[in-house]
Amino acid sequence: MAKTSRAEKKFRSLTKLIAEELRGAILSGRMPAGERLSEEKLAASLKVSRVPLREALRRLEAQGYVTFASHSEIIISKPTVDEVEDYYAIAGVLEGLAARLAVERGTAEEISRLRELHQVLKELTGTMIYRAISMLIAGFMVTSRRWPEMSVCTA
Repeated sequence: MAKTSRAEKKFRSLTKLIAEELRGAILSGRMPAGERLSEEKLAASLKVSRVPLREALRRLEAQGYVTFASHSEIIISKPTVDEVEDYYAIAGVLEGLAARLAVERGTAEEISRLRELHQVLKELTGTMIYRAISMLIAGFMVTSRRWPEMSVCTA
């Protein structure tokens, strides 16, 4: 197995940092869905060379955050209705599994806390507050591209 050089490790770290910075900007809405970016301007604003920037953008493209429109123009991805529906279908199954595993493996104290939270949600269901919160969360997740990373329950 070949040993990774120090320069290669530094390049990978820089690429990772750039990708994390851009992902954060996308998820926070500082780079909204549909926005067109110039690789040259982006490199200048981040004060990095285009090579690690391009590698970071390729990572983000593989994760669905951006799309290359041309050699140097990048578009912040906007999820389609089908993608959002697919996500919720999959997330529902995974969150159900996570909830089951949490109950099976949880301590008595953790299960008691879950029951309390469930009761609060049941009491809010159907109220204007519940509907408003649900609409705000759904709108935020779709417009900010956070929907793939949002989860009610984690295992």
